[in-house]
Amino acid sequence: MSKRFKGLKIAEANCGVFDYKVILTCGAKDAAQVFARWKHDVPDTVLPENSRGLCIHRNGYVPIVWVPEYPNTPKQHATLAHECTHAAWHVLEWADVPIGRDTEEVLLHTAAFLYSTALTELK
Repeated sequence: MSKRFKGLKIAEANCGVFDYKVILTCGAKDAAQVFARWKHDVPDTVLPENSRGLCIHRNGYVPIVWVPEYPNTPKQHATLAHECTHAAWHVLEWADVPIGRDTEEVLLHTAAFLYSTALTELK
């Protein structure tokens, strides 16, 4: 179930067996910046000017995936999938799972789960 923060749509993806969550967001960059500053306790967080999406991460805090709008074009879908893969990397890193050929399925299934959750919950 998604929530809102200053117009920013927010959902959480609970990564089950990893006992870890990723925050998925969609909306205005300014709202995402304020949310990231609050959630990551970093008052000077600045999101890049021309970004099509980001995975905002700080050690000890859960990743925040942000896209400016719900994806409608192939490029927007690719951006969301890309940012979800960054977040999946952080999940595996947190779980101390080495990332390589032997664990690529775990990484990609985690990324697919995050992407699918974003598409469902941020709509």
